[in-house]
This record gives sequence, structure tokens and C-alpha cells, in this order.
Amino acid sequence: MSTAEHRRGWEDLAVLDPMWAVLSDPQRQFGRWNADEFFSTGAEEVARLRERLLALGYPDTFGSALDFGCGLGRLTRALTACCREVIGVDISEEMISKARALTPACQFVHNQNYDLRIFPSNRFDLIYTRFVLQHQRSTKLILEYVSELIRVVKPGGVAAFQIPCNIPYAQRIQPRRRAYDLLRAVGLPAGLLYRMRLNPICMTSASVKSVMAAVEASGGRVLAVNEDDACRGVDSRLYCATK
Repeated sequence: MSTAEHRRGWEDLAVLDPMWAVLSDPQRQFGRWNADEFFSTGAEEVARLRERLLALGYPDTFGSALDFGCGLGRLTRALTACCREVIGVDISEEMISKARALTPACQFVHNQNYDLRIFPSNRFDLIYTRFVLQHQRSTKLILEYVSELIRVVKPGGVAAFQIPCNIPYAQRIQPRRRAYDLLRAVGLPAGLLYRMRLNPICMTSASVKSVMAAVEASGGRVLAVNEDDACRGVDSRLYCATK
């Protein structure tokens, strides 16, 4: 999958079914998410994150936070309960536009780069991302983003991020995504493909060993690695790291 295809896929989803693209519950596909319920999942998730960070010795409030791969701002909005400044960043311009409309009190930034060069080093006290790194187009890119998260977190701050560590072979094939990319490339409209139950979402993993090595090579330190139920049938981990 090329960079252009990856970006185009998320722009398509932002128009077709943005809430499902962010939180892909099969029962909620084709516009069946209710906005209040959708955003309440973010509040519940951030509440669990705060409990986890308290157990690691962190305070219950932070100065600045980054929601990486924010989509519609599901977690960005929730992070305002414990952070004075929250910035959501996403590769999809349409997602960012919708996020601003849904939560105008938050700051959202469109980032078309495949790194975080738009932010200086040591910028954020807290970084959180879930259901995002798993959709990158390669393990190499996942690990490069891990390095970037460590770069932009402040010394003594914390970056919490979820990554699958093993994807069953049957799910690695991803025929719906491959068919979507192929048919989209020859000009078929995104709406037609989506109605055919095809979509551009890819799933990629990175081993625990490789993630820990990327953190350490970037000057960071892994505080905790916990099992995470982000994806049905996929072995996933939630990492908390600092520097």
C-alpha cells in the first residue's frame, strides 16, 4: 500500500462512515453509531488510562497532551478531563474538519507527514493513542512512530500506545482491504466499494521485542506492557513509556 493510498483510504472513510472507521464495531457499521454513545466510549477509556497511570505513580492531571491519530476527537475530548491543553492530530483532513465541528473547544491539527515534525521535541506531558498504530502500512512505520512519540514526550512524561504483537495468519491476508485498494485505484467510487462491504483499513503488528527496542533506541524507557483487548482475535499490548 502506498502512502497516497493510505491517506486516500482514511479520507474516504471520513466521508463514508467516520465513527465506524474510528471505532469499528461490526454492529455499528453503516452509520449506526450514536454520537453520544461514541464519545462516551472515549470518556470510559480515558478513565481506565488515568487509573493505570495512577498505579504507575503519575498524577491524575497533566499539563499538555497529544491524541495521536485523533480521528473525530473521541479521545481528545475525553482527555480534557485531566489535561489543561489537548491537541488532536490526524492524517485525514476530513476527519480533522469533522472533529473541529464536533468539539470546537479542542485544538485539532492536520498532519500529512509520516512523522511528527510539526511538533518540537519534549512537547507533551502525556501522549495517548489506541486503534491507530495498528493501521499503519508497515511494521517499520509503526516503529518509526514509536520513536517519534518518545521524541515529543517530555522527560518524565508518559506515552501510552497500543500495538498488536501478533496477527493470526487468516487476518493478515485482508482480502477486503486489498480488493478495495485495487478497485479504488482503477476508478471505482468509494461509496460503491463500501456498500460492497470493502474498506481500506489495514492491520499491522510489531513484536514486543521490537517495540521495546525502538523505545530504548530513542532514549526512552518502557514502564509497563499490558495485554490489551483492542481487537477481537488479535494479540495486542498497551505500552507505557517515558524518558
